[in-house]
Amino acid sequence: MKKILTLKYLLIASAFLLVIRFIGALPSFQKDFHSVEDYIIAKNIVDGKGYSLTPALGPTAIKVPVYPLFLALLLFIGKTKLFIVIIQLIISFTIPFLINTFVKELNSERNGIIVGYLYLLYPPYIFYPFVLEVTNLFVPLALLFSILLLRKYKSDINGAKDWIIIGIMAALLSLTQAVAFVVVSGLLLLILFKKKYKPVTISLVTMIICFSPWIIRNYLAFDKFIPLKSVVWMNVYEGYLPQYHMTGKYDIIDKKVKANIDSLKMKINDVNMEKYYRETAIKAISKDPLLYVHKSLTQAVNFWFITPRYYNMSIIFILFVFVPTITIFMLFLTGTRNFLKIDKKLTFTLLIILMYFTLIYSLTQASNIRFRLDIEWMLILIASFAFKTKNKDTILKTS
Repeated sequence: MKKILTLKYLLIASAFLLVIRFIGALPSFQKDFHSVEDYIIAKNIVDGKGYSLTPALGPTAIKVPVYPLFLALLLFIGKTKLFIVIIQLIISFTIPFLINTFVKELNSERNGIIVGYLYLLYPPYIFYPFVLEVTNLFVPLALLFSILLLRKYKSDINGAKDWIIIGIMAALLSLTQAVAFVVVSGLLLLILFKKKYKPVTISLVTMIICFSPWIIRNYLAFDKFIPLKSVVWMNVYEGYLPQYHMTGKYDIIDKKVKANIDSLKMKINDVNMEKYYRETAIKAISKDPLLYVHKSLTQAVNFWFITPRYYNMSIIFILFVFVPTITIFMLFLTGTRNFLKIDKKLTFTLLIILMYFTLIYSLTQASNIRFRLDIEWMLILIASFAFKTKNKDTILKTS
């Protein structure tokens, strides 16, 4: 067992799984790869139709730009979805080592190997690189940002270069997943309590500079200040639709209103559609506030367990979705208790981030497993501390 819990064997296991997944991506096994708005925008960019979802409706701000631009670059170079998936598989190969590095920053080398294996063998993360969605880029960027920030938090050296890089990474994260903006900004502001005023200011100014092109582009395109993306109320509205819950329990929006929304979005871009989504969603919430509370609580549970859209009782579902999800969550509960004994400040920081993401998706809609996968690596990280290692590592507290 001790022999397996080494970086060498983690590397061998990761390489073996990478080869298997390369084979699984070949046309003989995969006829196509699932893609959504990001890929459509990327294809429109490559085709010379601009940053648009539906070119006839003009430009879009439905997605923050980093992942669509990333896809556009890969599509321009490799021409096919298969090429994009191969790159995503290579990126996913690095993630067990990134999460291992984060834990090693706490001077816990053995737990770093354990968390690497847990991530490597977690089925949703094994299969997700075959999907063209933002999680594949967001997770490695989030880990890189976390590693850099943790190192600088512990260090007394406040070189401007490193804090500029952290500012760039914070902006990239926010422009990859808009929901991350509050987290990265909050983490930087927390560092002010260590009286690192100058370095944090450098990072925040760098963030603003990096945001500027996107904000200027949106103002010129829509004559509105849109720092991240256009859609907020669309997600609240969609949270009422029965196809996201597989039940009619929350379906209180009139059919004529929904038909009108469906008709309007064929004629109006996402920026201007927000007022119709907002009006409809607010009416639904006002009509039955308690139902909205019930729906939000249900979505919070769905976020961490099994989203109804994916639920079935097949052997594959039970083995590759249900059992791993419950197992990781149970390990997380035990790991939280052990991690609290090691570093309360870091534990509470991670738990607050997890609760923040849960709150956002519970108040809007939590129908996609990707929403959880964006941050489930944090759950796995804490879960790794459910295993009490006998090595003589001493955890270096971040406080």
